[in-house]
Amino acid sequence: MTDAPYRFRPVTEADMPMLADWLATPEVARWFEEGPAYVDTLRAHLTDWRISMRIVLLGDTPIAYLQHYRVHAWEDHPLGFLPDGARGLDTFIGQSGLMRQGHGPAYMRAVAQALFDEGVPALGIDPHPENRAAIRAYAKAGFLPSHSSKTPWGAALLMTCRPGAFDRASPLPEAQATRIEEHMADMQRVIDDLSTTVARQDAELTLLTSRVQLLLTREADREAEGSGGVVLGTERPPHW
Repeated sequence: MTDAPYRFRPVTEADMPMLADWLATPEVARWFEEGPAYVDTLRAHLTDWRISMRIVLLGDTPIAYLQHYRVHAWEDHPLGFLPDGARGLDTFIGQSGLMRQGHGPAYMRAVAQALFDEGVPALGIDPHPENRAAIRAYAKAGFLPSHSSKTPWGAALLMTCRPGAFDRASPLPEAQATRIEEHMADMQRVIDDLSTTVARQDAELTLLTSRVQLLLTREADREAEGSGGVVLGTERPPHW
């Protein structure tokens, strides 16, 4: 893990073009459906008292975006099971050349420790279950898997961190890494099973819809044939 020092400064309107560029990098855009347009959401957050937005600096160089927010300022937030005063975190590294070099876990630990020093009782983060690089990075920063959840913004693996959960000088314990990998594998199997089930149900629904439409068409034809107004030998004429 890198021992490089990090600084954190507030995000301003002047940072929006840089953030849009970061959001356009393939490694980041994959996890943001809106792509660079997500910068409009970030711009709106500038005036949201619930969210603290930061640019992560390596020396004097901006390398990442990070925000922490008051979980219980939203009703029914997926991390609402955390104690009062808990904060949620979101982050991404914008410099492609600095990814997978240990910067994420390092600055995440620094932020976590600072928040714990302020009295925050717990932290949570919600990566996509398929974002294994992010999950590993958060685990190295002291976050442990809690449970999977279907959130308003998609599937998520909810991870939590509490004071004393990590020692800055120690690497991720092998047992913890193995537990996280097993949890991820279990989640992937669940996702695969759900995908198969949804595909099967979709095919069955399509077949059922086709059959219902065929029955409706046949019934309409039958009614049309029976209302032609022709009087047969044993039928009463209309208005008899």
